[in-house]
Amino acid sequence: MPARTQSVWQRRQFSLFALFFQMIFLVLFSIFCRYIDPLDDSKRIYSGTDYPLFQDVHLMIFRYGFSAVSVNLLLSAFVIQWAMLLRGFLSKQFQETALVGKKKNVMELDEQGSIHHSDLFSMIGTLLLWVFFPSFNAAVQEPEDARHRAIMNTYLAMASGTVTTFILSSFVDNLGRFNMIHIQSSTLSGGVAIGSAANAVLYPSHAVAVGICASFVSVIGHAWLSPKFEKRFKLFDTCGVHNLHGIPGILAGIFSIIFALGYEPESYGKTLYHIYPYFEGGPMEGDRNRETQALYQLAGMGTALASAVVGGLMTGLILQIRILNQVDDPDTAHGDINYYAQSEFNFLSKYQRAREQEELMERERLHEIY
Repeated sequence: MPARTQSVWQRRQFSLFALFFQMIFLVLFSIFCRYIDPLDDSKRIYSGTDYPLFQDVHLMIFRYGFSAVSVNLLLSAFVIQWAMLLRGFLSKQFQETALVGKKKNVMELDEQGSIHHSDLFSMIGTLLLWVFFPSFNAAVQEPEDARHRAIMNTYLAMASGTVTTFILSSFVDNLGRFNMIHIQSSTLSGGVAIGSAANAVLYPSHAVAVGICASFVSVIGHAWLSPKFEKRFKLFDTCGVHNLHGIPGILAGIFSIIFALGYEPESYGKTLYHIYPYFEGGPMEGDRNRETQALYQLAGMGTALASAVVGGLMTGLILQIRILNQVDDPDTAHGDINYYAQSEFNFLSKYQRAREQEELMERERLHEIY
């Protein structure tokens, strides 16, 4: 529906909802959030190693490609506030990875293909994510040796995963070519799959194995699972989120269970209680052993999956409410009503449009004559 024919409610809907939730955030921050007094622990709080990783993570969130502007910036700023509140409300009972996705305003099923220059621009985002993924997994890890393991394990997982991606991408193609969808997406799956256990993996070979497994399931998902989901269940994954974050995210939860069971607690030394705070004998006076910690990891994975399914269903139901703005017919929705068109930035746009109309009529008249 053209913006000028919408009702006042339809035009102001986004602003009202955004204002409503931002005010909720303001109230929650006012009631529950306080800065802690650093006292004599200032070196830990203001460590010079924290802010560089903080910058790297923000580069991944806000500037990972040409698509990371505008709506992505808005969603990131919104989710950051909610994540900070949840971090205070929910205690750290288990490790888990994050499942992230992308929002697309209009799904045009007949235009899911790509062109050469769009593939090249997309690779800029992939390269930025690849470079800064170790910071993403290591930013919140303590102490320094656990942070070092997180960086190295992520690096190794992504390196082995990238090689595996190229191998499988060529293997699944009839002519042995590389598929740009695989290269843009599956090369990052190793960083996703190692995320929930990046600080817990003690052997480099294990990190390499995680990267290989993650890239394998990601490429297979792109090549075979997604087409079957589209054909049989009408489930469309236009951005490949299921194959980059969904399946490797589940794999991350499984690996966190395996590593919690497989490693001897004594192997971690003093860092054990930073990785598993409620392990028996720690300052938190927990009573967990390897088996119970593995069960908590399983519970964390189940909670993440349940949240994703319930959240997705609720989002779908909300989007079907008639009072909310509906997505236009894909055949007529090529324009974007959320932004000013280029001509609307022109101070003489009215005269420019009139002139263009006259030129069009003149061309039609000449065409009829000749």
